[in-house]
Amino acid sequence: NLTSMGTRYRLVRAAFLSLTLVSLLVGCAAIRGATARRKHIEDATRGHVYNRPMGQVWGQARQLLFERGYTVRDTGEGGSHQAETEWKQEGNDRRARYLLSGIPAGDDKAQVQFTRAEEQHEKGGGWSTLGTERDLDMEYELIKRVEPEQASVIESDADKAKATAESKS
Repeated sequence: NLTSMGTRYRLVRAAFLSLTLVSLLVGCAAIRGATARRKHIEDATRGHVYNRPMGQVWGQARQLLFERGYTVRDTGEGGSHQAETEWKQEGNDRRARYLLSGIPAGDDKAQVQFTRAEEQHEKGGGWSTLGTERDLDMEYELIKRVEPEQASVIESDADKAKATAESKS
């Protein structure tokens, strides 16, 4: 019977479209949630001030670079907190290095910034700059090491931001 086949086809098509729409909405919510979580962690990291003097943070920052295979040399003069790494090969045609900056933020407080530079080897020799940017992932790793209780607060707040974003339609 053609009428029942047509009806059956329309029902199957409607069910498929409904499932597709629900899948897209759930997927979009998950993406919104993950994006909100990541943004919260990045924002908190970008503005983080350690409740410790620079001397208690600086050694851990340098250690983090050593553990990632970088050779670190101080470049600051007269007690300023500046360091940079040598270039480290990453794959066949890329290399990276870091500038590490310690910024006093009042009595017994400090900020630390990791800036990553990347270059790519050109076919004719030489290197071209791919970019330089603040590495918030490294900075967040440092927060987790130096002030794990603050990292827990950031994680908890990020999870709340994720849940809020996922619940919005």
